[in-house]
Amino acid sequence: CVHPEWQPDVGNGYDLALLRLSTPSKAQLATLIDNATASLEKVGNPATLVGFGFECPGYSKDAHYTDALTIIDRGDCQRLLNADLHPIQPPWNISTVELCSRDAVGHSGAAVGDSGGPLLHRAKTSGGGSEYVQVGVVHGGQAEGIGLPDVYTRVLPAAEWVHQVASGHEPLPCKRLLPLPGAILV
Repeated sequence: CVHPEWQPDVGNGYDLALLRLSTPSKAQLATLIDNATASLEKVGNPATLVGFGFECPGYSKDAHYTDALTIIDRGDCQRLLNADLHPIQPPWNISTVELCSRDAVGHSGAAVGDSGGPLLHRAKTSGGGSEYVQVGVVHGGQAEGIGLPDVYTRVLPAAEWVHQVASGHEPLPCKRLLPLPGAILV
């Protein structure tokens, strides 16, 4: 089920889709950000990217990895990404439904194969423990853009939609994913 406001030709930031699994996952689930935890999106907060993307061109990982990142200002993100554009690439316009992160030392971040993966914040719980809260979903960045920010779709503006779809009460009929050239549907 694709977010109803997603427009692939516009890159408007609602780059979200939900898949229904045939069997329940045994993975530890993250909590979705909500109004009570909205401050986790604040600039300067730490975040963790989880993915299976390429470490370097042509080499994919067999297992997931995590990167320690920091949430950065959208304006700074847009400025940094636009300063490194390929001549035929359109300029970045980071919307209010997107957020950005960056590795402080410029050695890691999202890569090809990480799209759709979670950006998490490890938050303290009232019982003294901690839990992962999902604040974003990998949307994009510069190819091979080590040192440049990564762009994520914010989960908070879509949290109500996620809960509605997960409970089977989506407000509009879901747009279904169409096979993309070269994609294999299983």
